[in-house]
Amino acid sequence: MSSTIDPRGFTDAPGVDADATRQNPIHHVSGTAQQGARQVLVLPDSADAVQLTRSWLASDVGLPPDLAEDAILLTSELVSNAVRHGRPEVEVSVHVTPPSVHVAVADRADSRPLFPDEPHGMTNRSGGGLYLVASMATGWGFQHHYPGPGKTVWFTLYGLNRRT
Repeated sequence: MSSTIDPRGFTDAPGVDADATRQNPIHHVSGTAQQGARQVLVLPDSADAVQLTRSWLASDVGLPPDLAEDAILLTSELVSNAVRHGRPEVEVSVHVTPPSVHVAVADRADSRPLFPDEPHGMTNRSGGGLYLVASMATGWGFQHHYPGPGKTVWFTLYGLNRRT
């Protein structure tokens, strides 16, 4: 089952009260937190995008407890990059199949994500997000949309055999 939750008040899931969704933009769509379900959050072009994502992940996605903190941190980094360097619309996709979580963040910019050669970005105000993702995730990567525009940056976390 796949449903799209849009903080602007729209959803493609049947049976969702549109008025309730407008009042509570991070609205749980019945059935989307099932194991193996792919869930999607379409973000508004706003400064609140990262916080909206964090709230959605913490309450509505059903992340495994041992991966929740890392998944929220890494997703926040990717959403921050997409909002800052990409172009709207930004879409977050989460697929939970314990013991793993796969997250993909898509935007409409064709630019390639820049990965720092060393962790120097960790001491600067920016530049460390992808380094953090590469360091903590079991796997990560990106792909350009064909035909464009846009790209998707993704990562996977495994609860039983994570990198150390």
